[in-house]
Amino acid sequence: MCGCTHRVEEPPTRYLGQNGERLTALQQIARFLTRDDRFVHTLEALHTNETLRELVLDGNKVGDAGALALAEALEDNRHVTTLSLGANRVGPRGARALAQALTVNE
Repeated sequence: MCGCTHRVEEPPTRYLGQNGERLTALQQIARFLTRDDRFVHTLEALHTNETLRELVLDGNKVGDAGALALAEALEDNRHVTTLSLGANRVGPRGARALAQALTVNE
């Protein structure tokens, strides 16, 4: 299949875990990630996804708990090289964890 970019207008978990589709970029729409607990749940498939390169999560109200969970997922997923978290609620603790996680990505 071709490398695809999706603007997700439904919960993204199904896109991240599909085996047949080579998803390379994902832009998450804010209405699905309005709380850190929902955000953490969507990251489960990111641990094993090998095709996603770009993750745009602008304006999703992600806080430190979500950033820490994302950092943990990115430690397992070394393929994401572009991450955008503009207009979120990530504090210094979450930002440090993300920066550390991304330093090992390709």
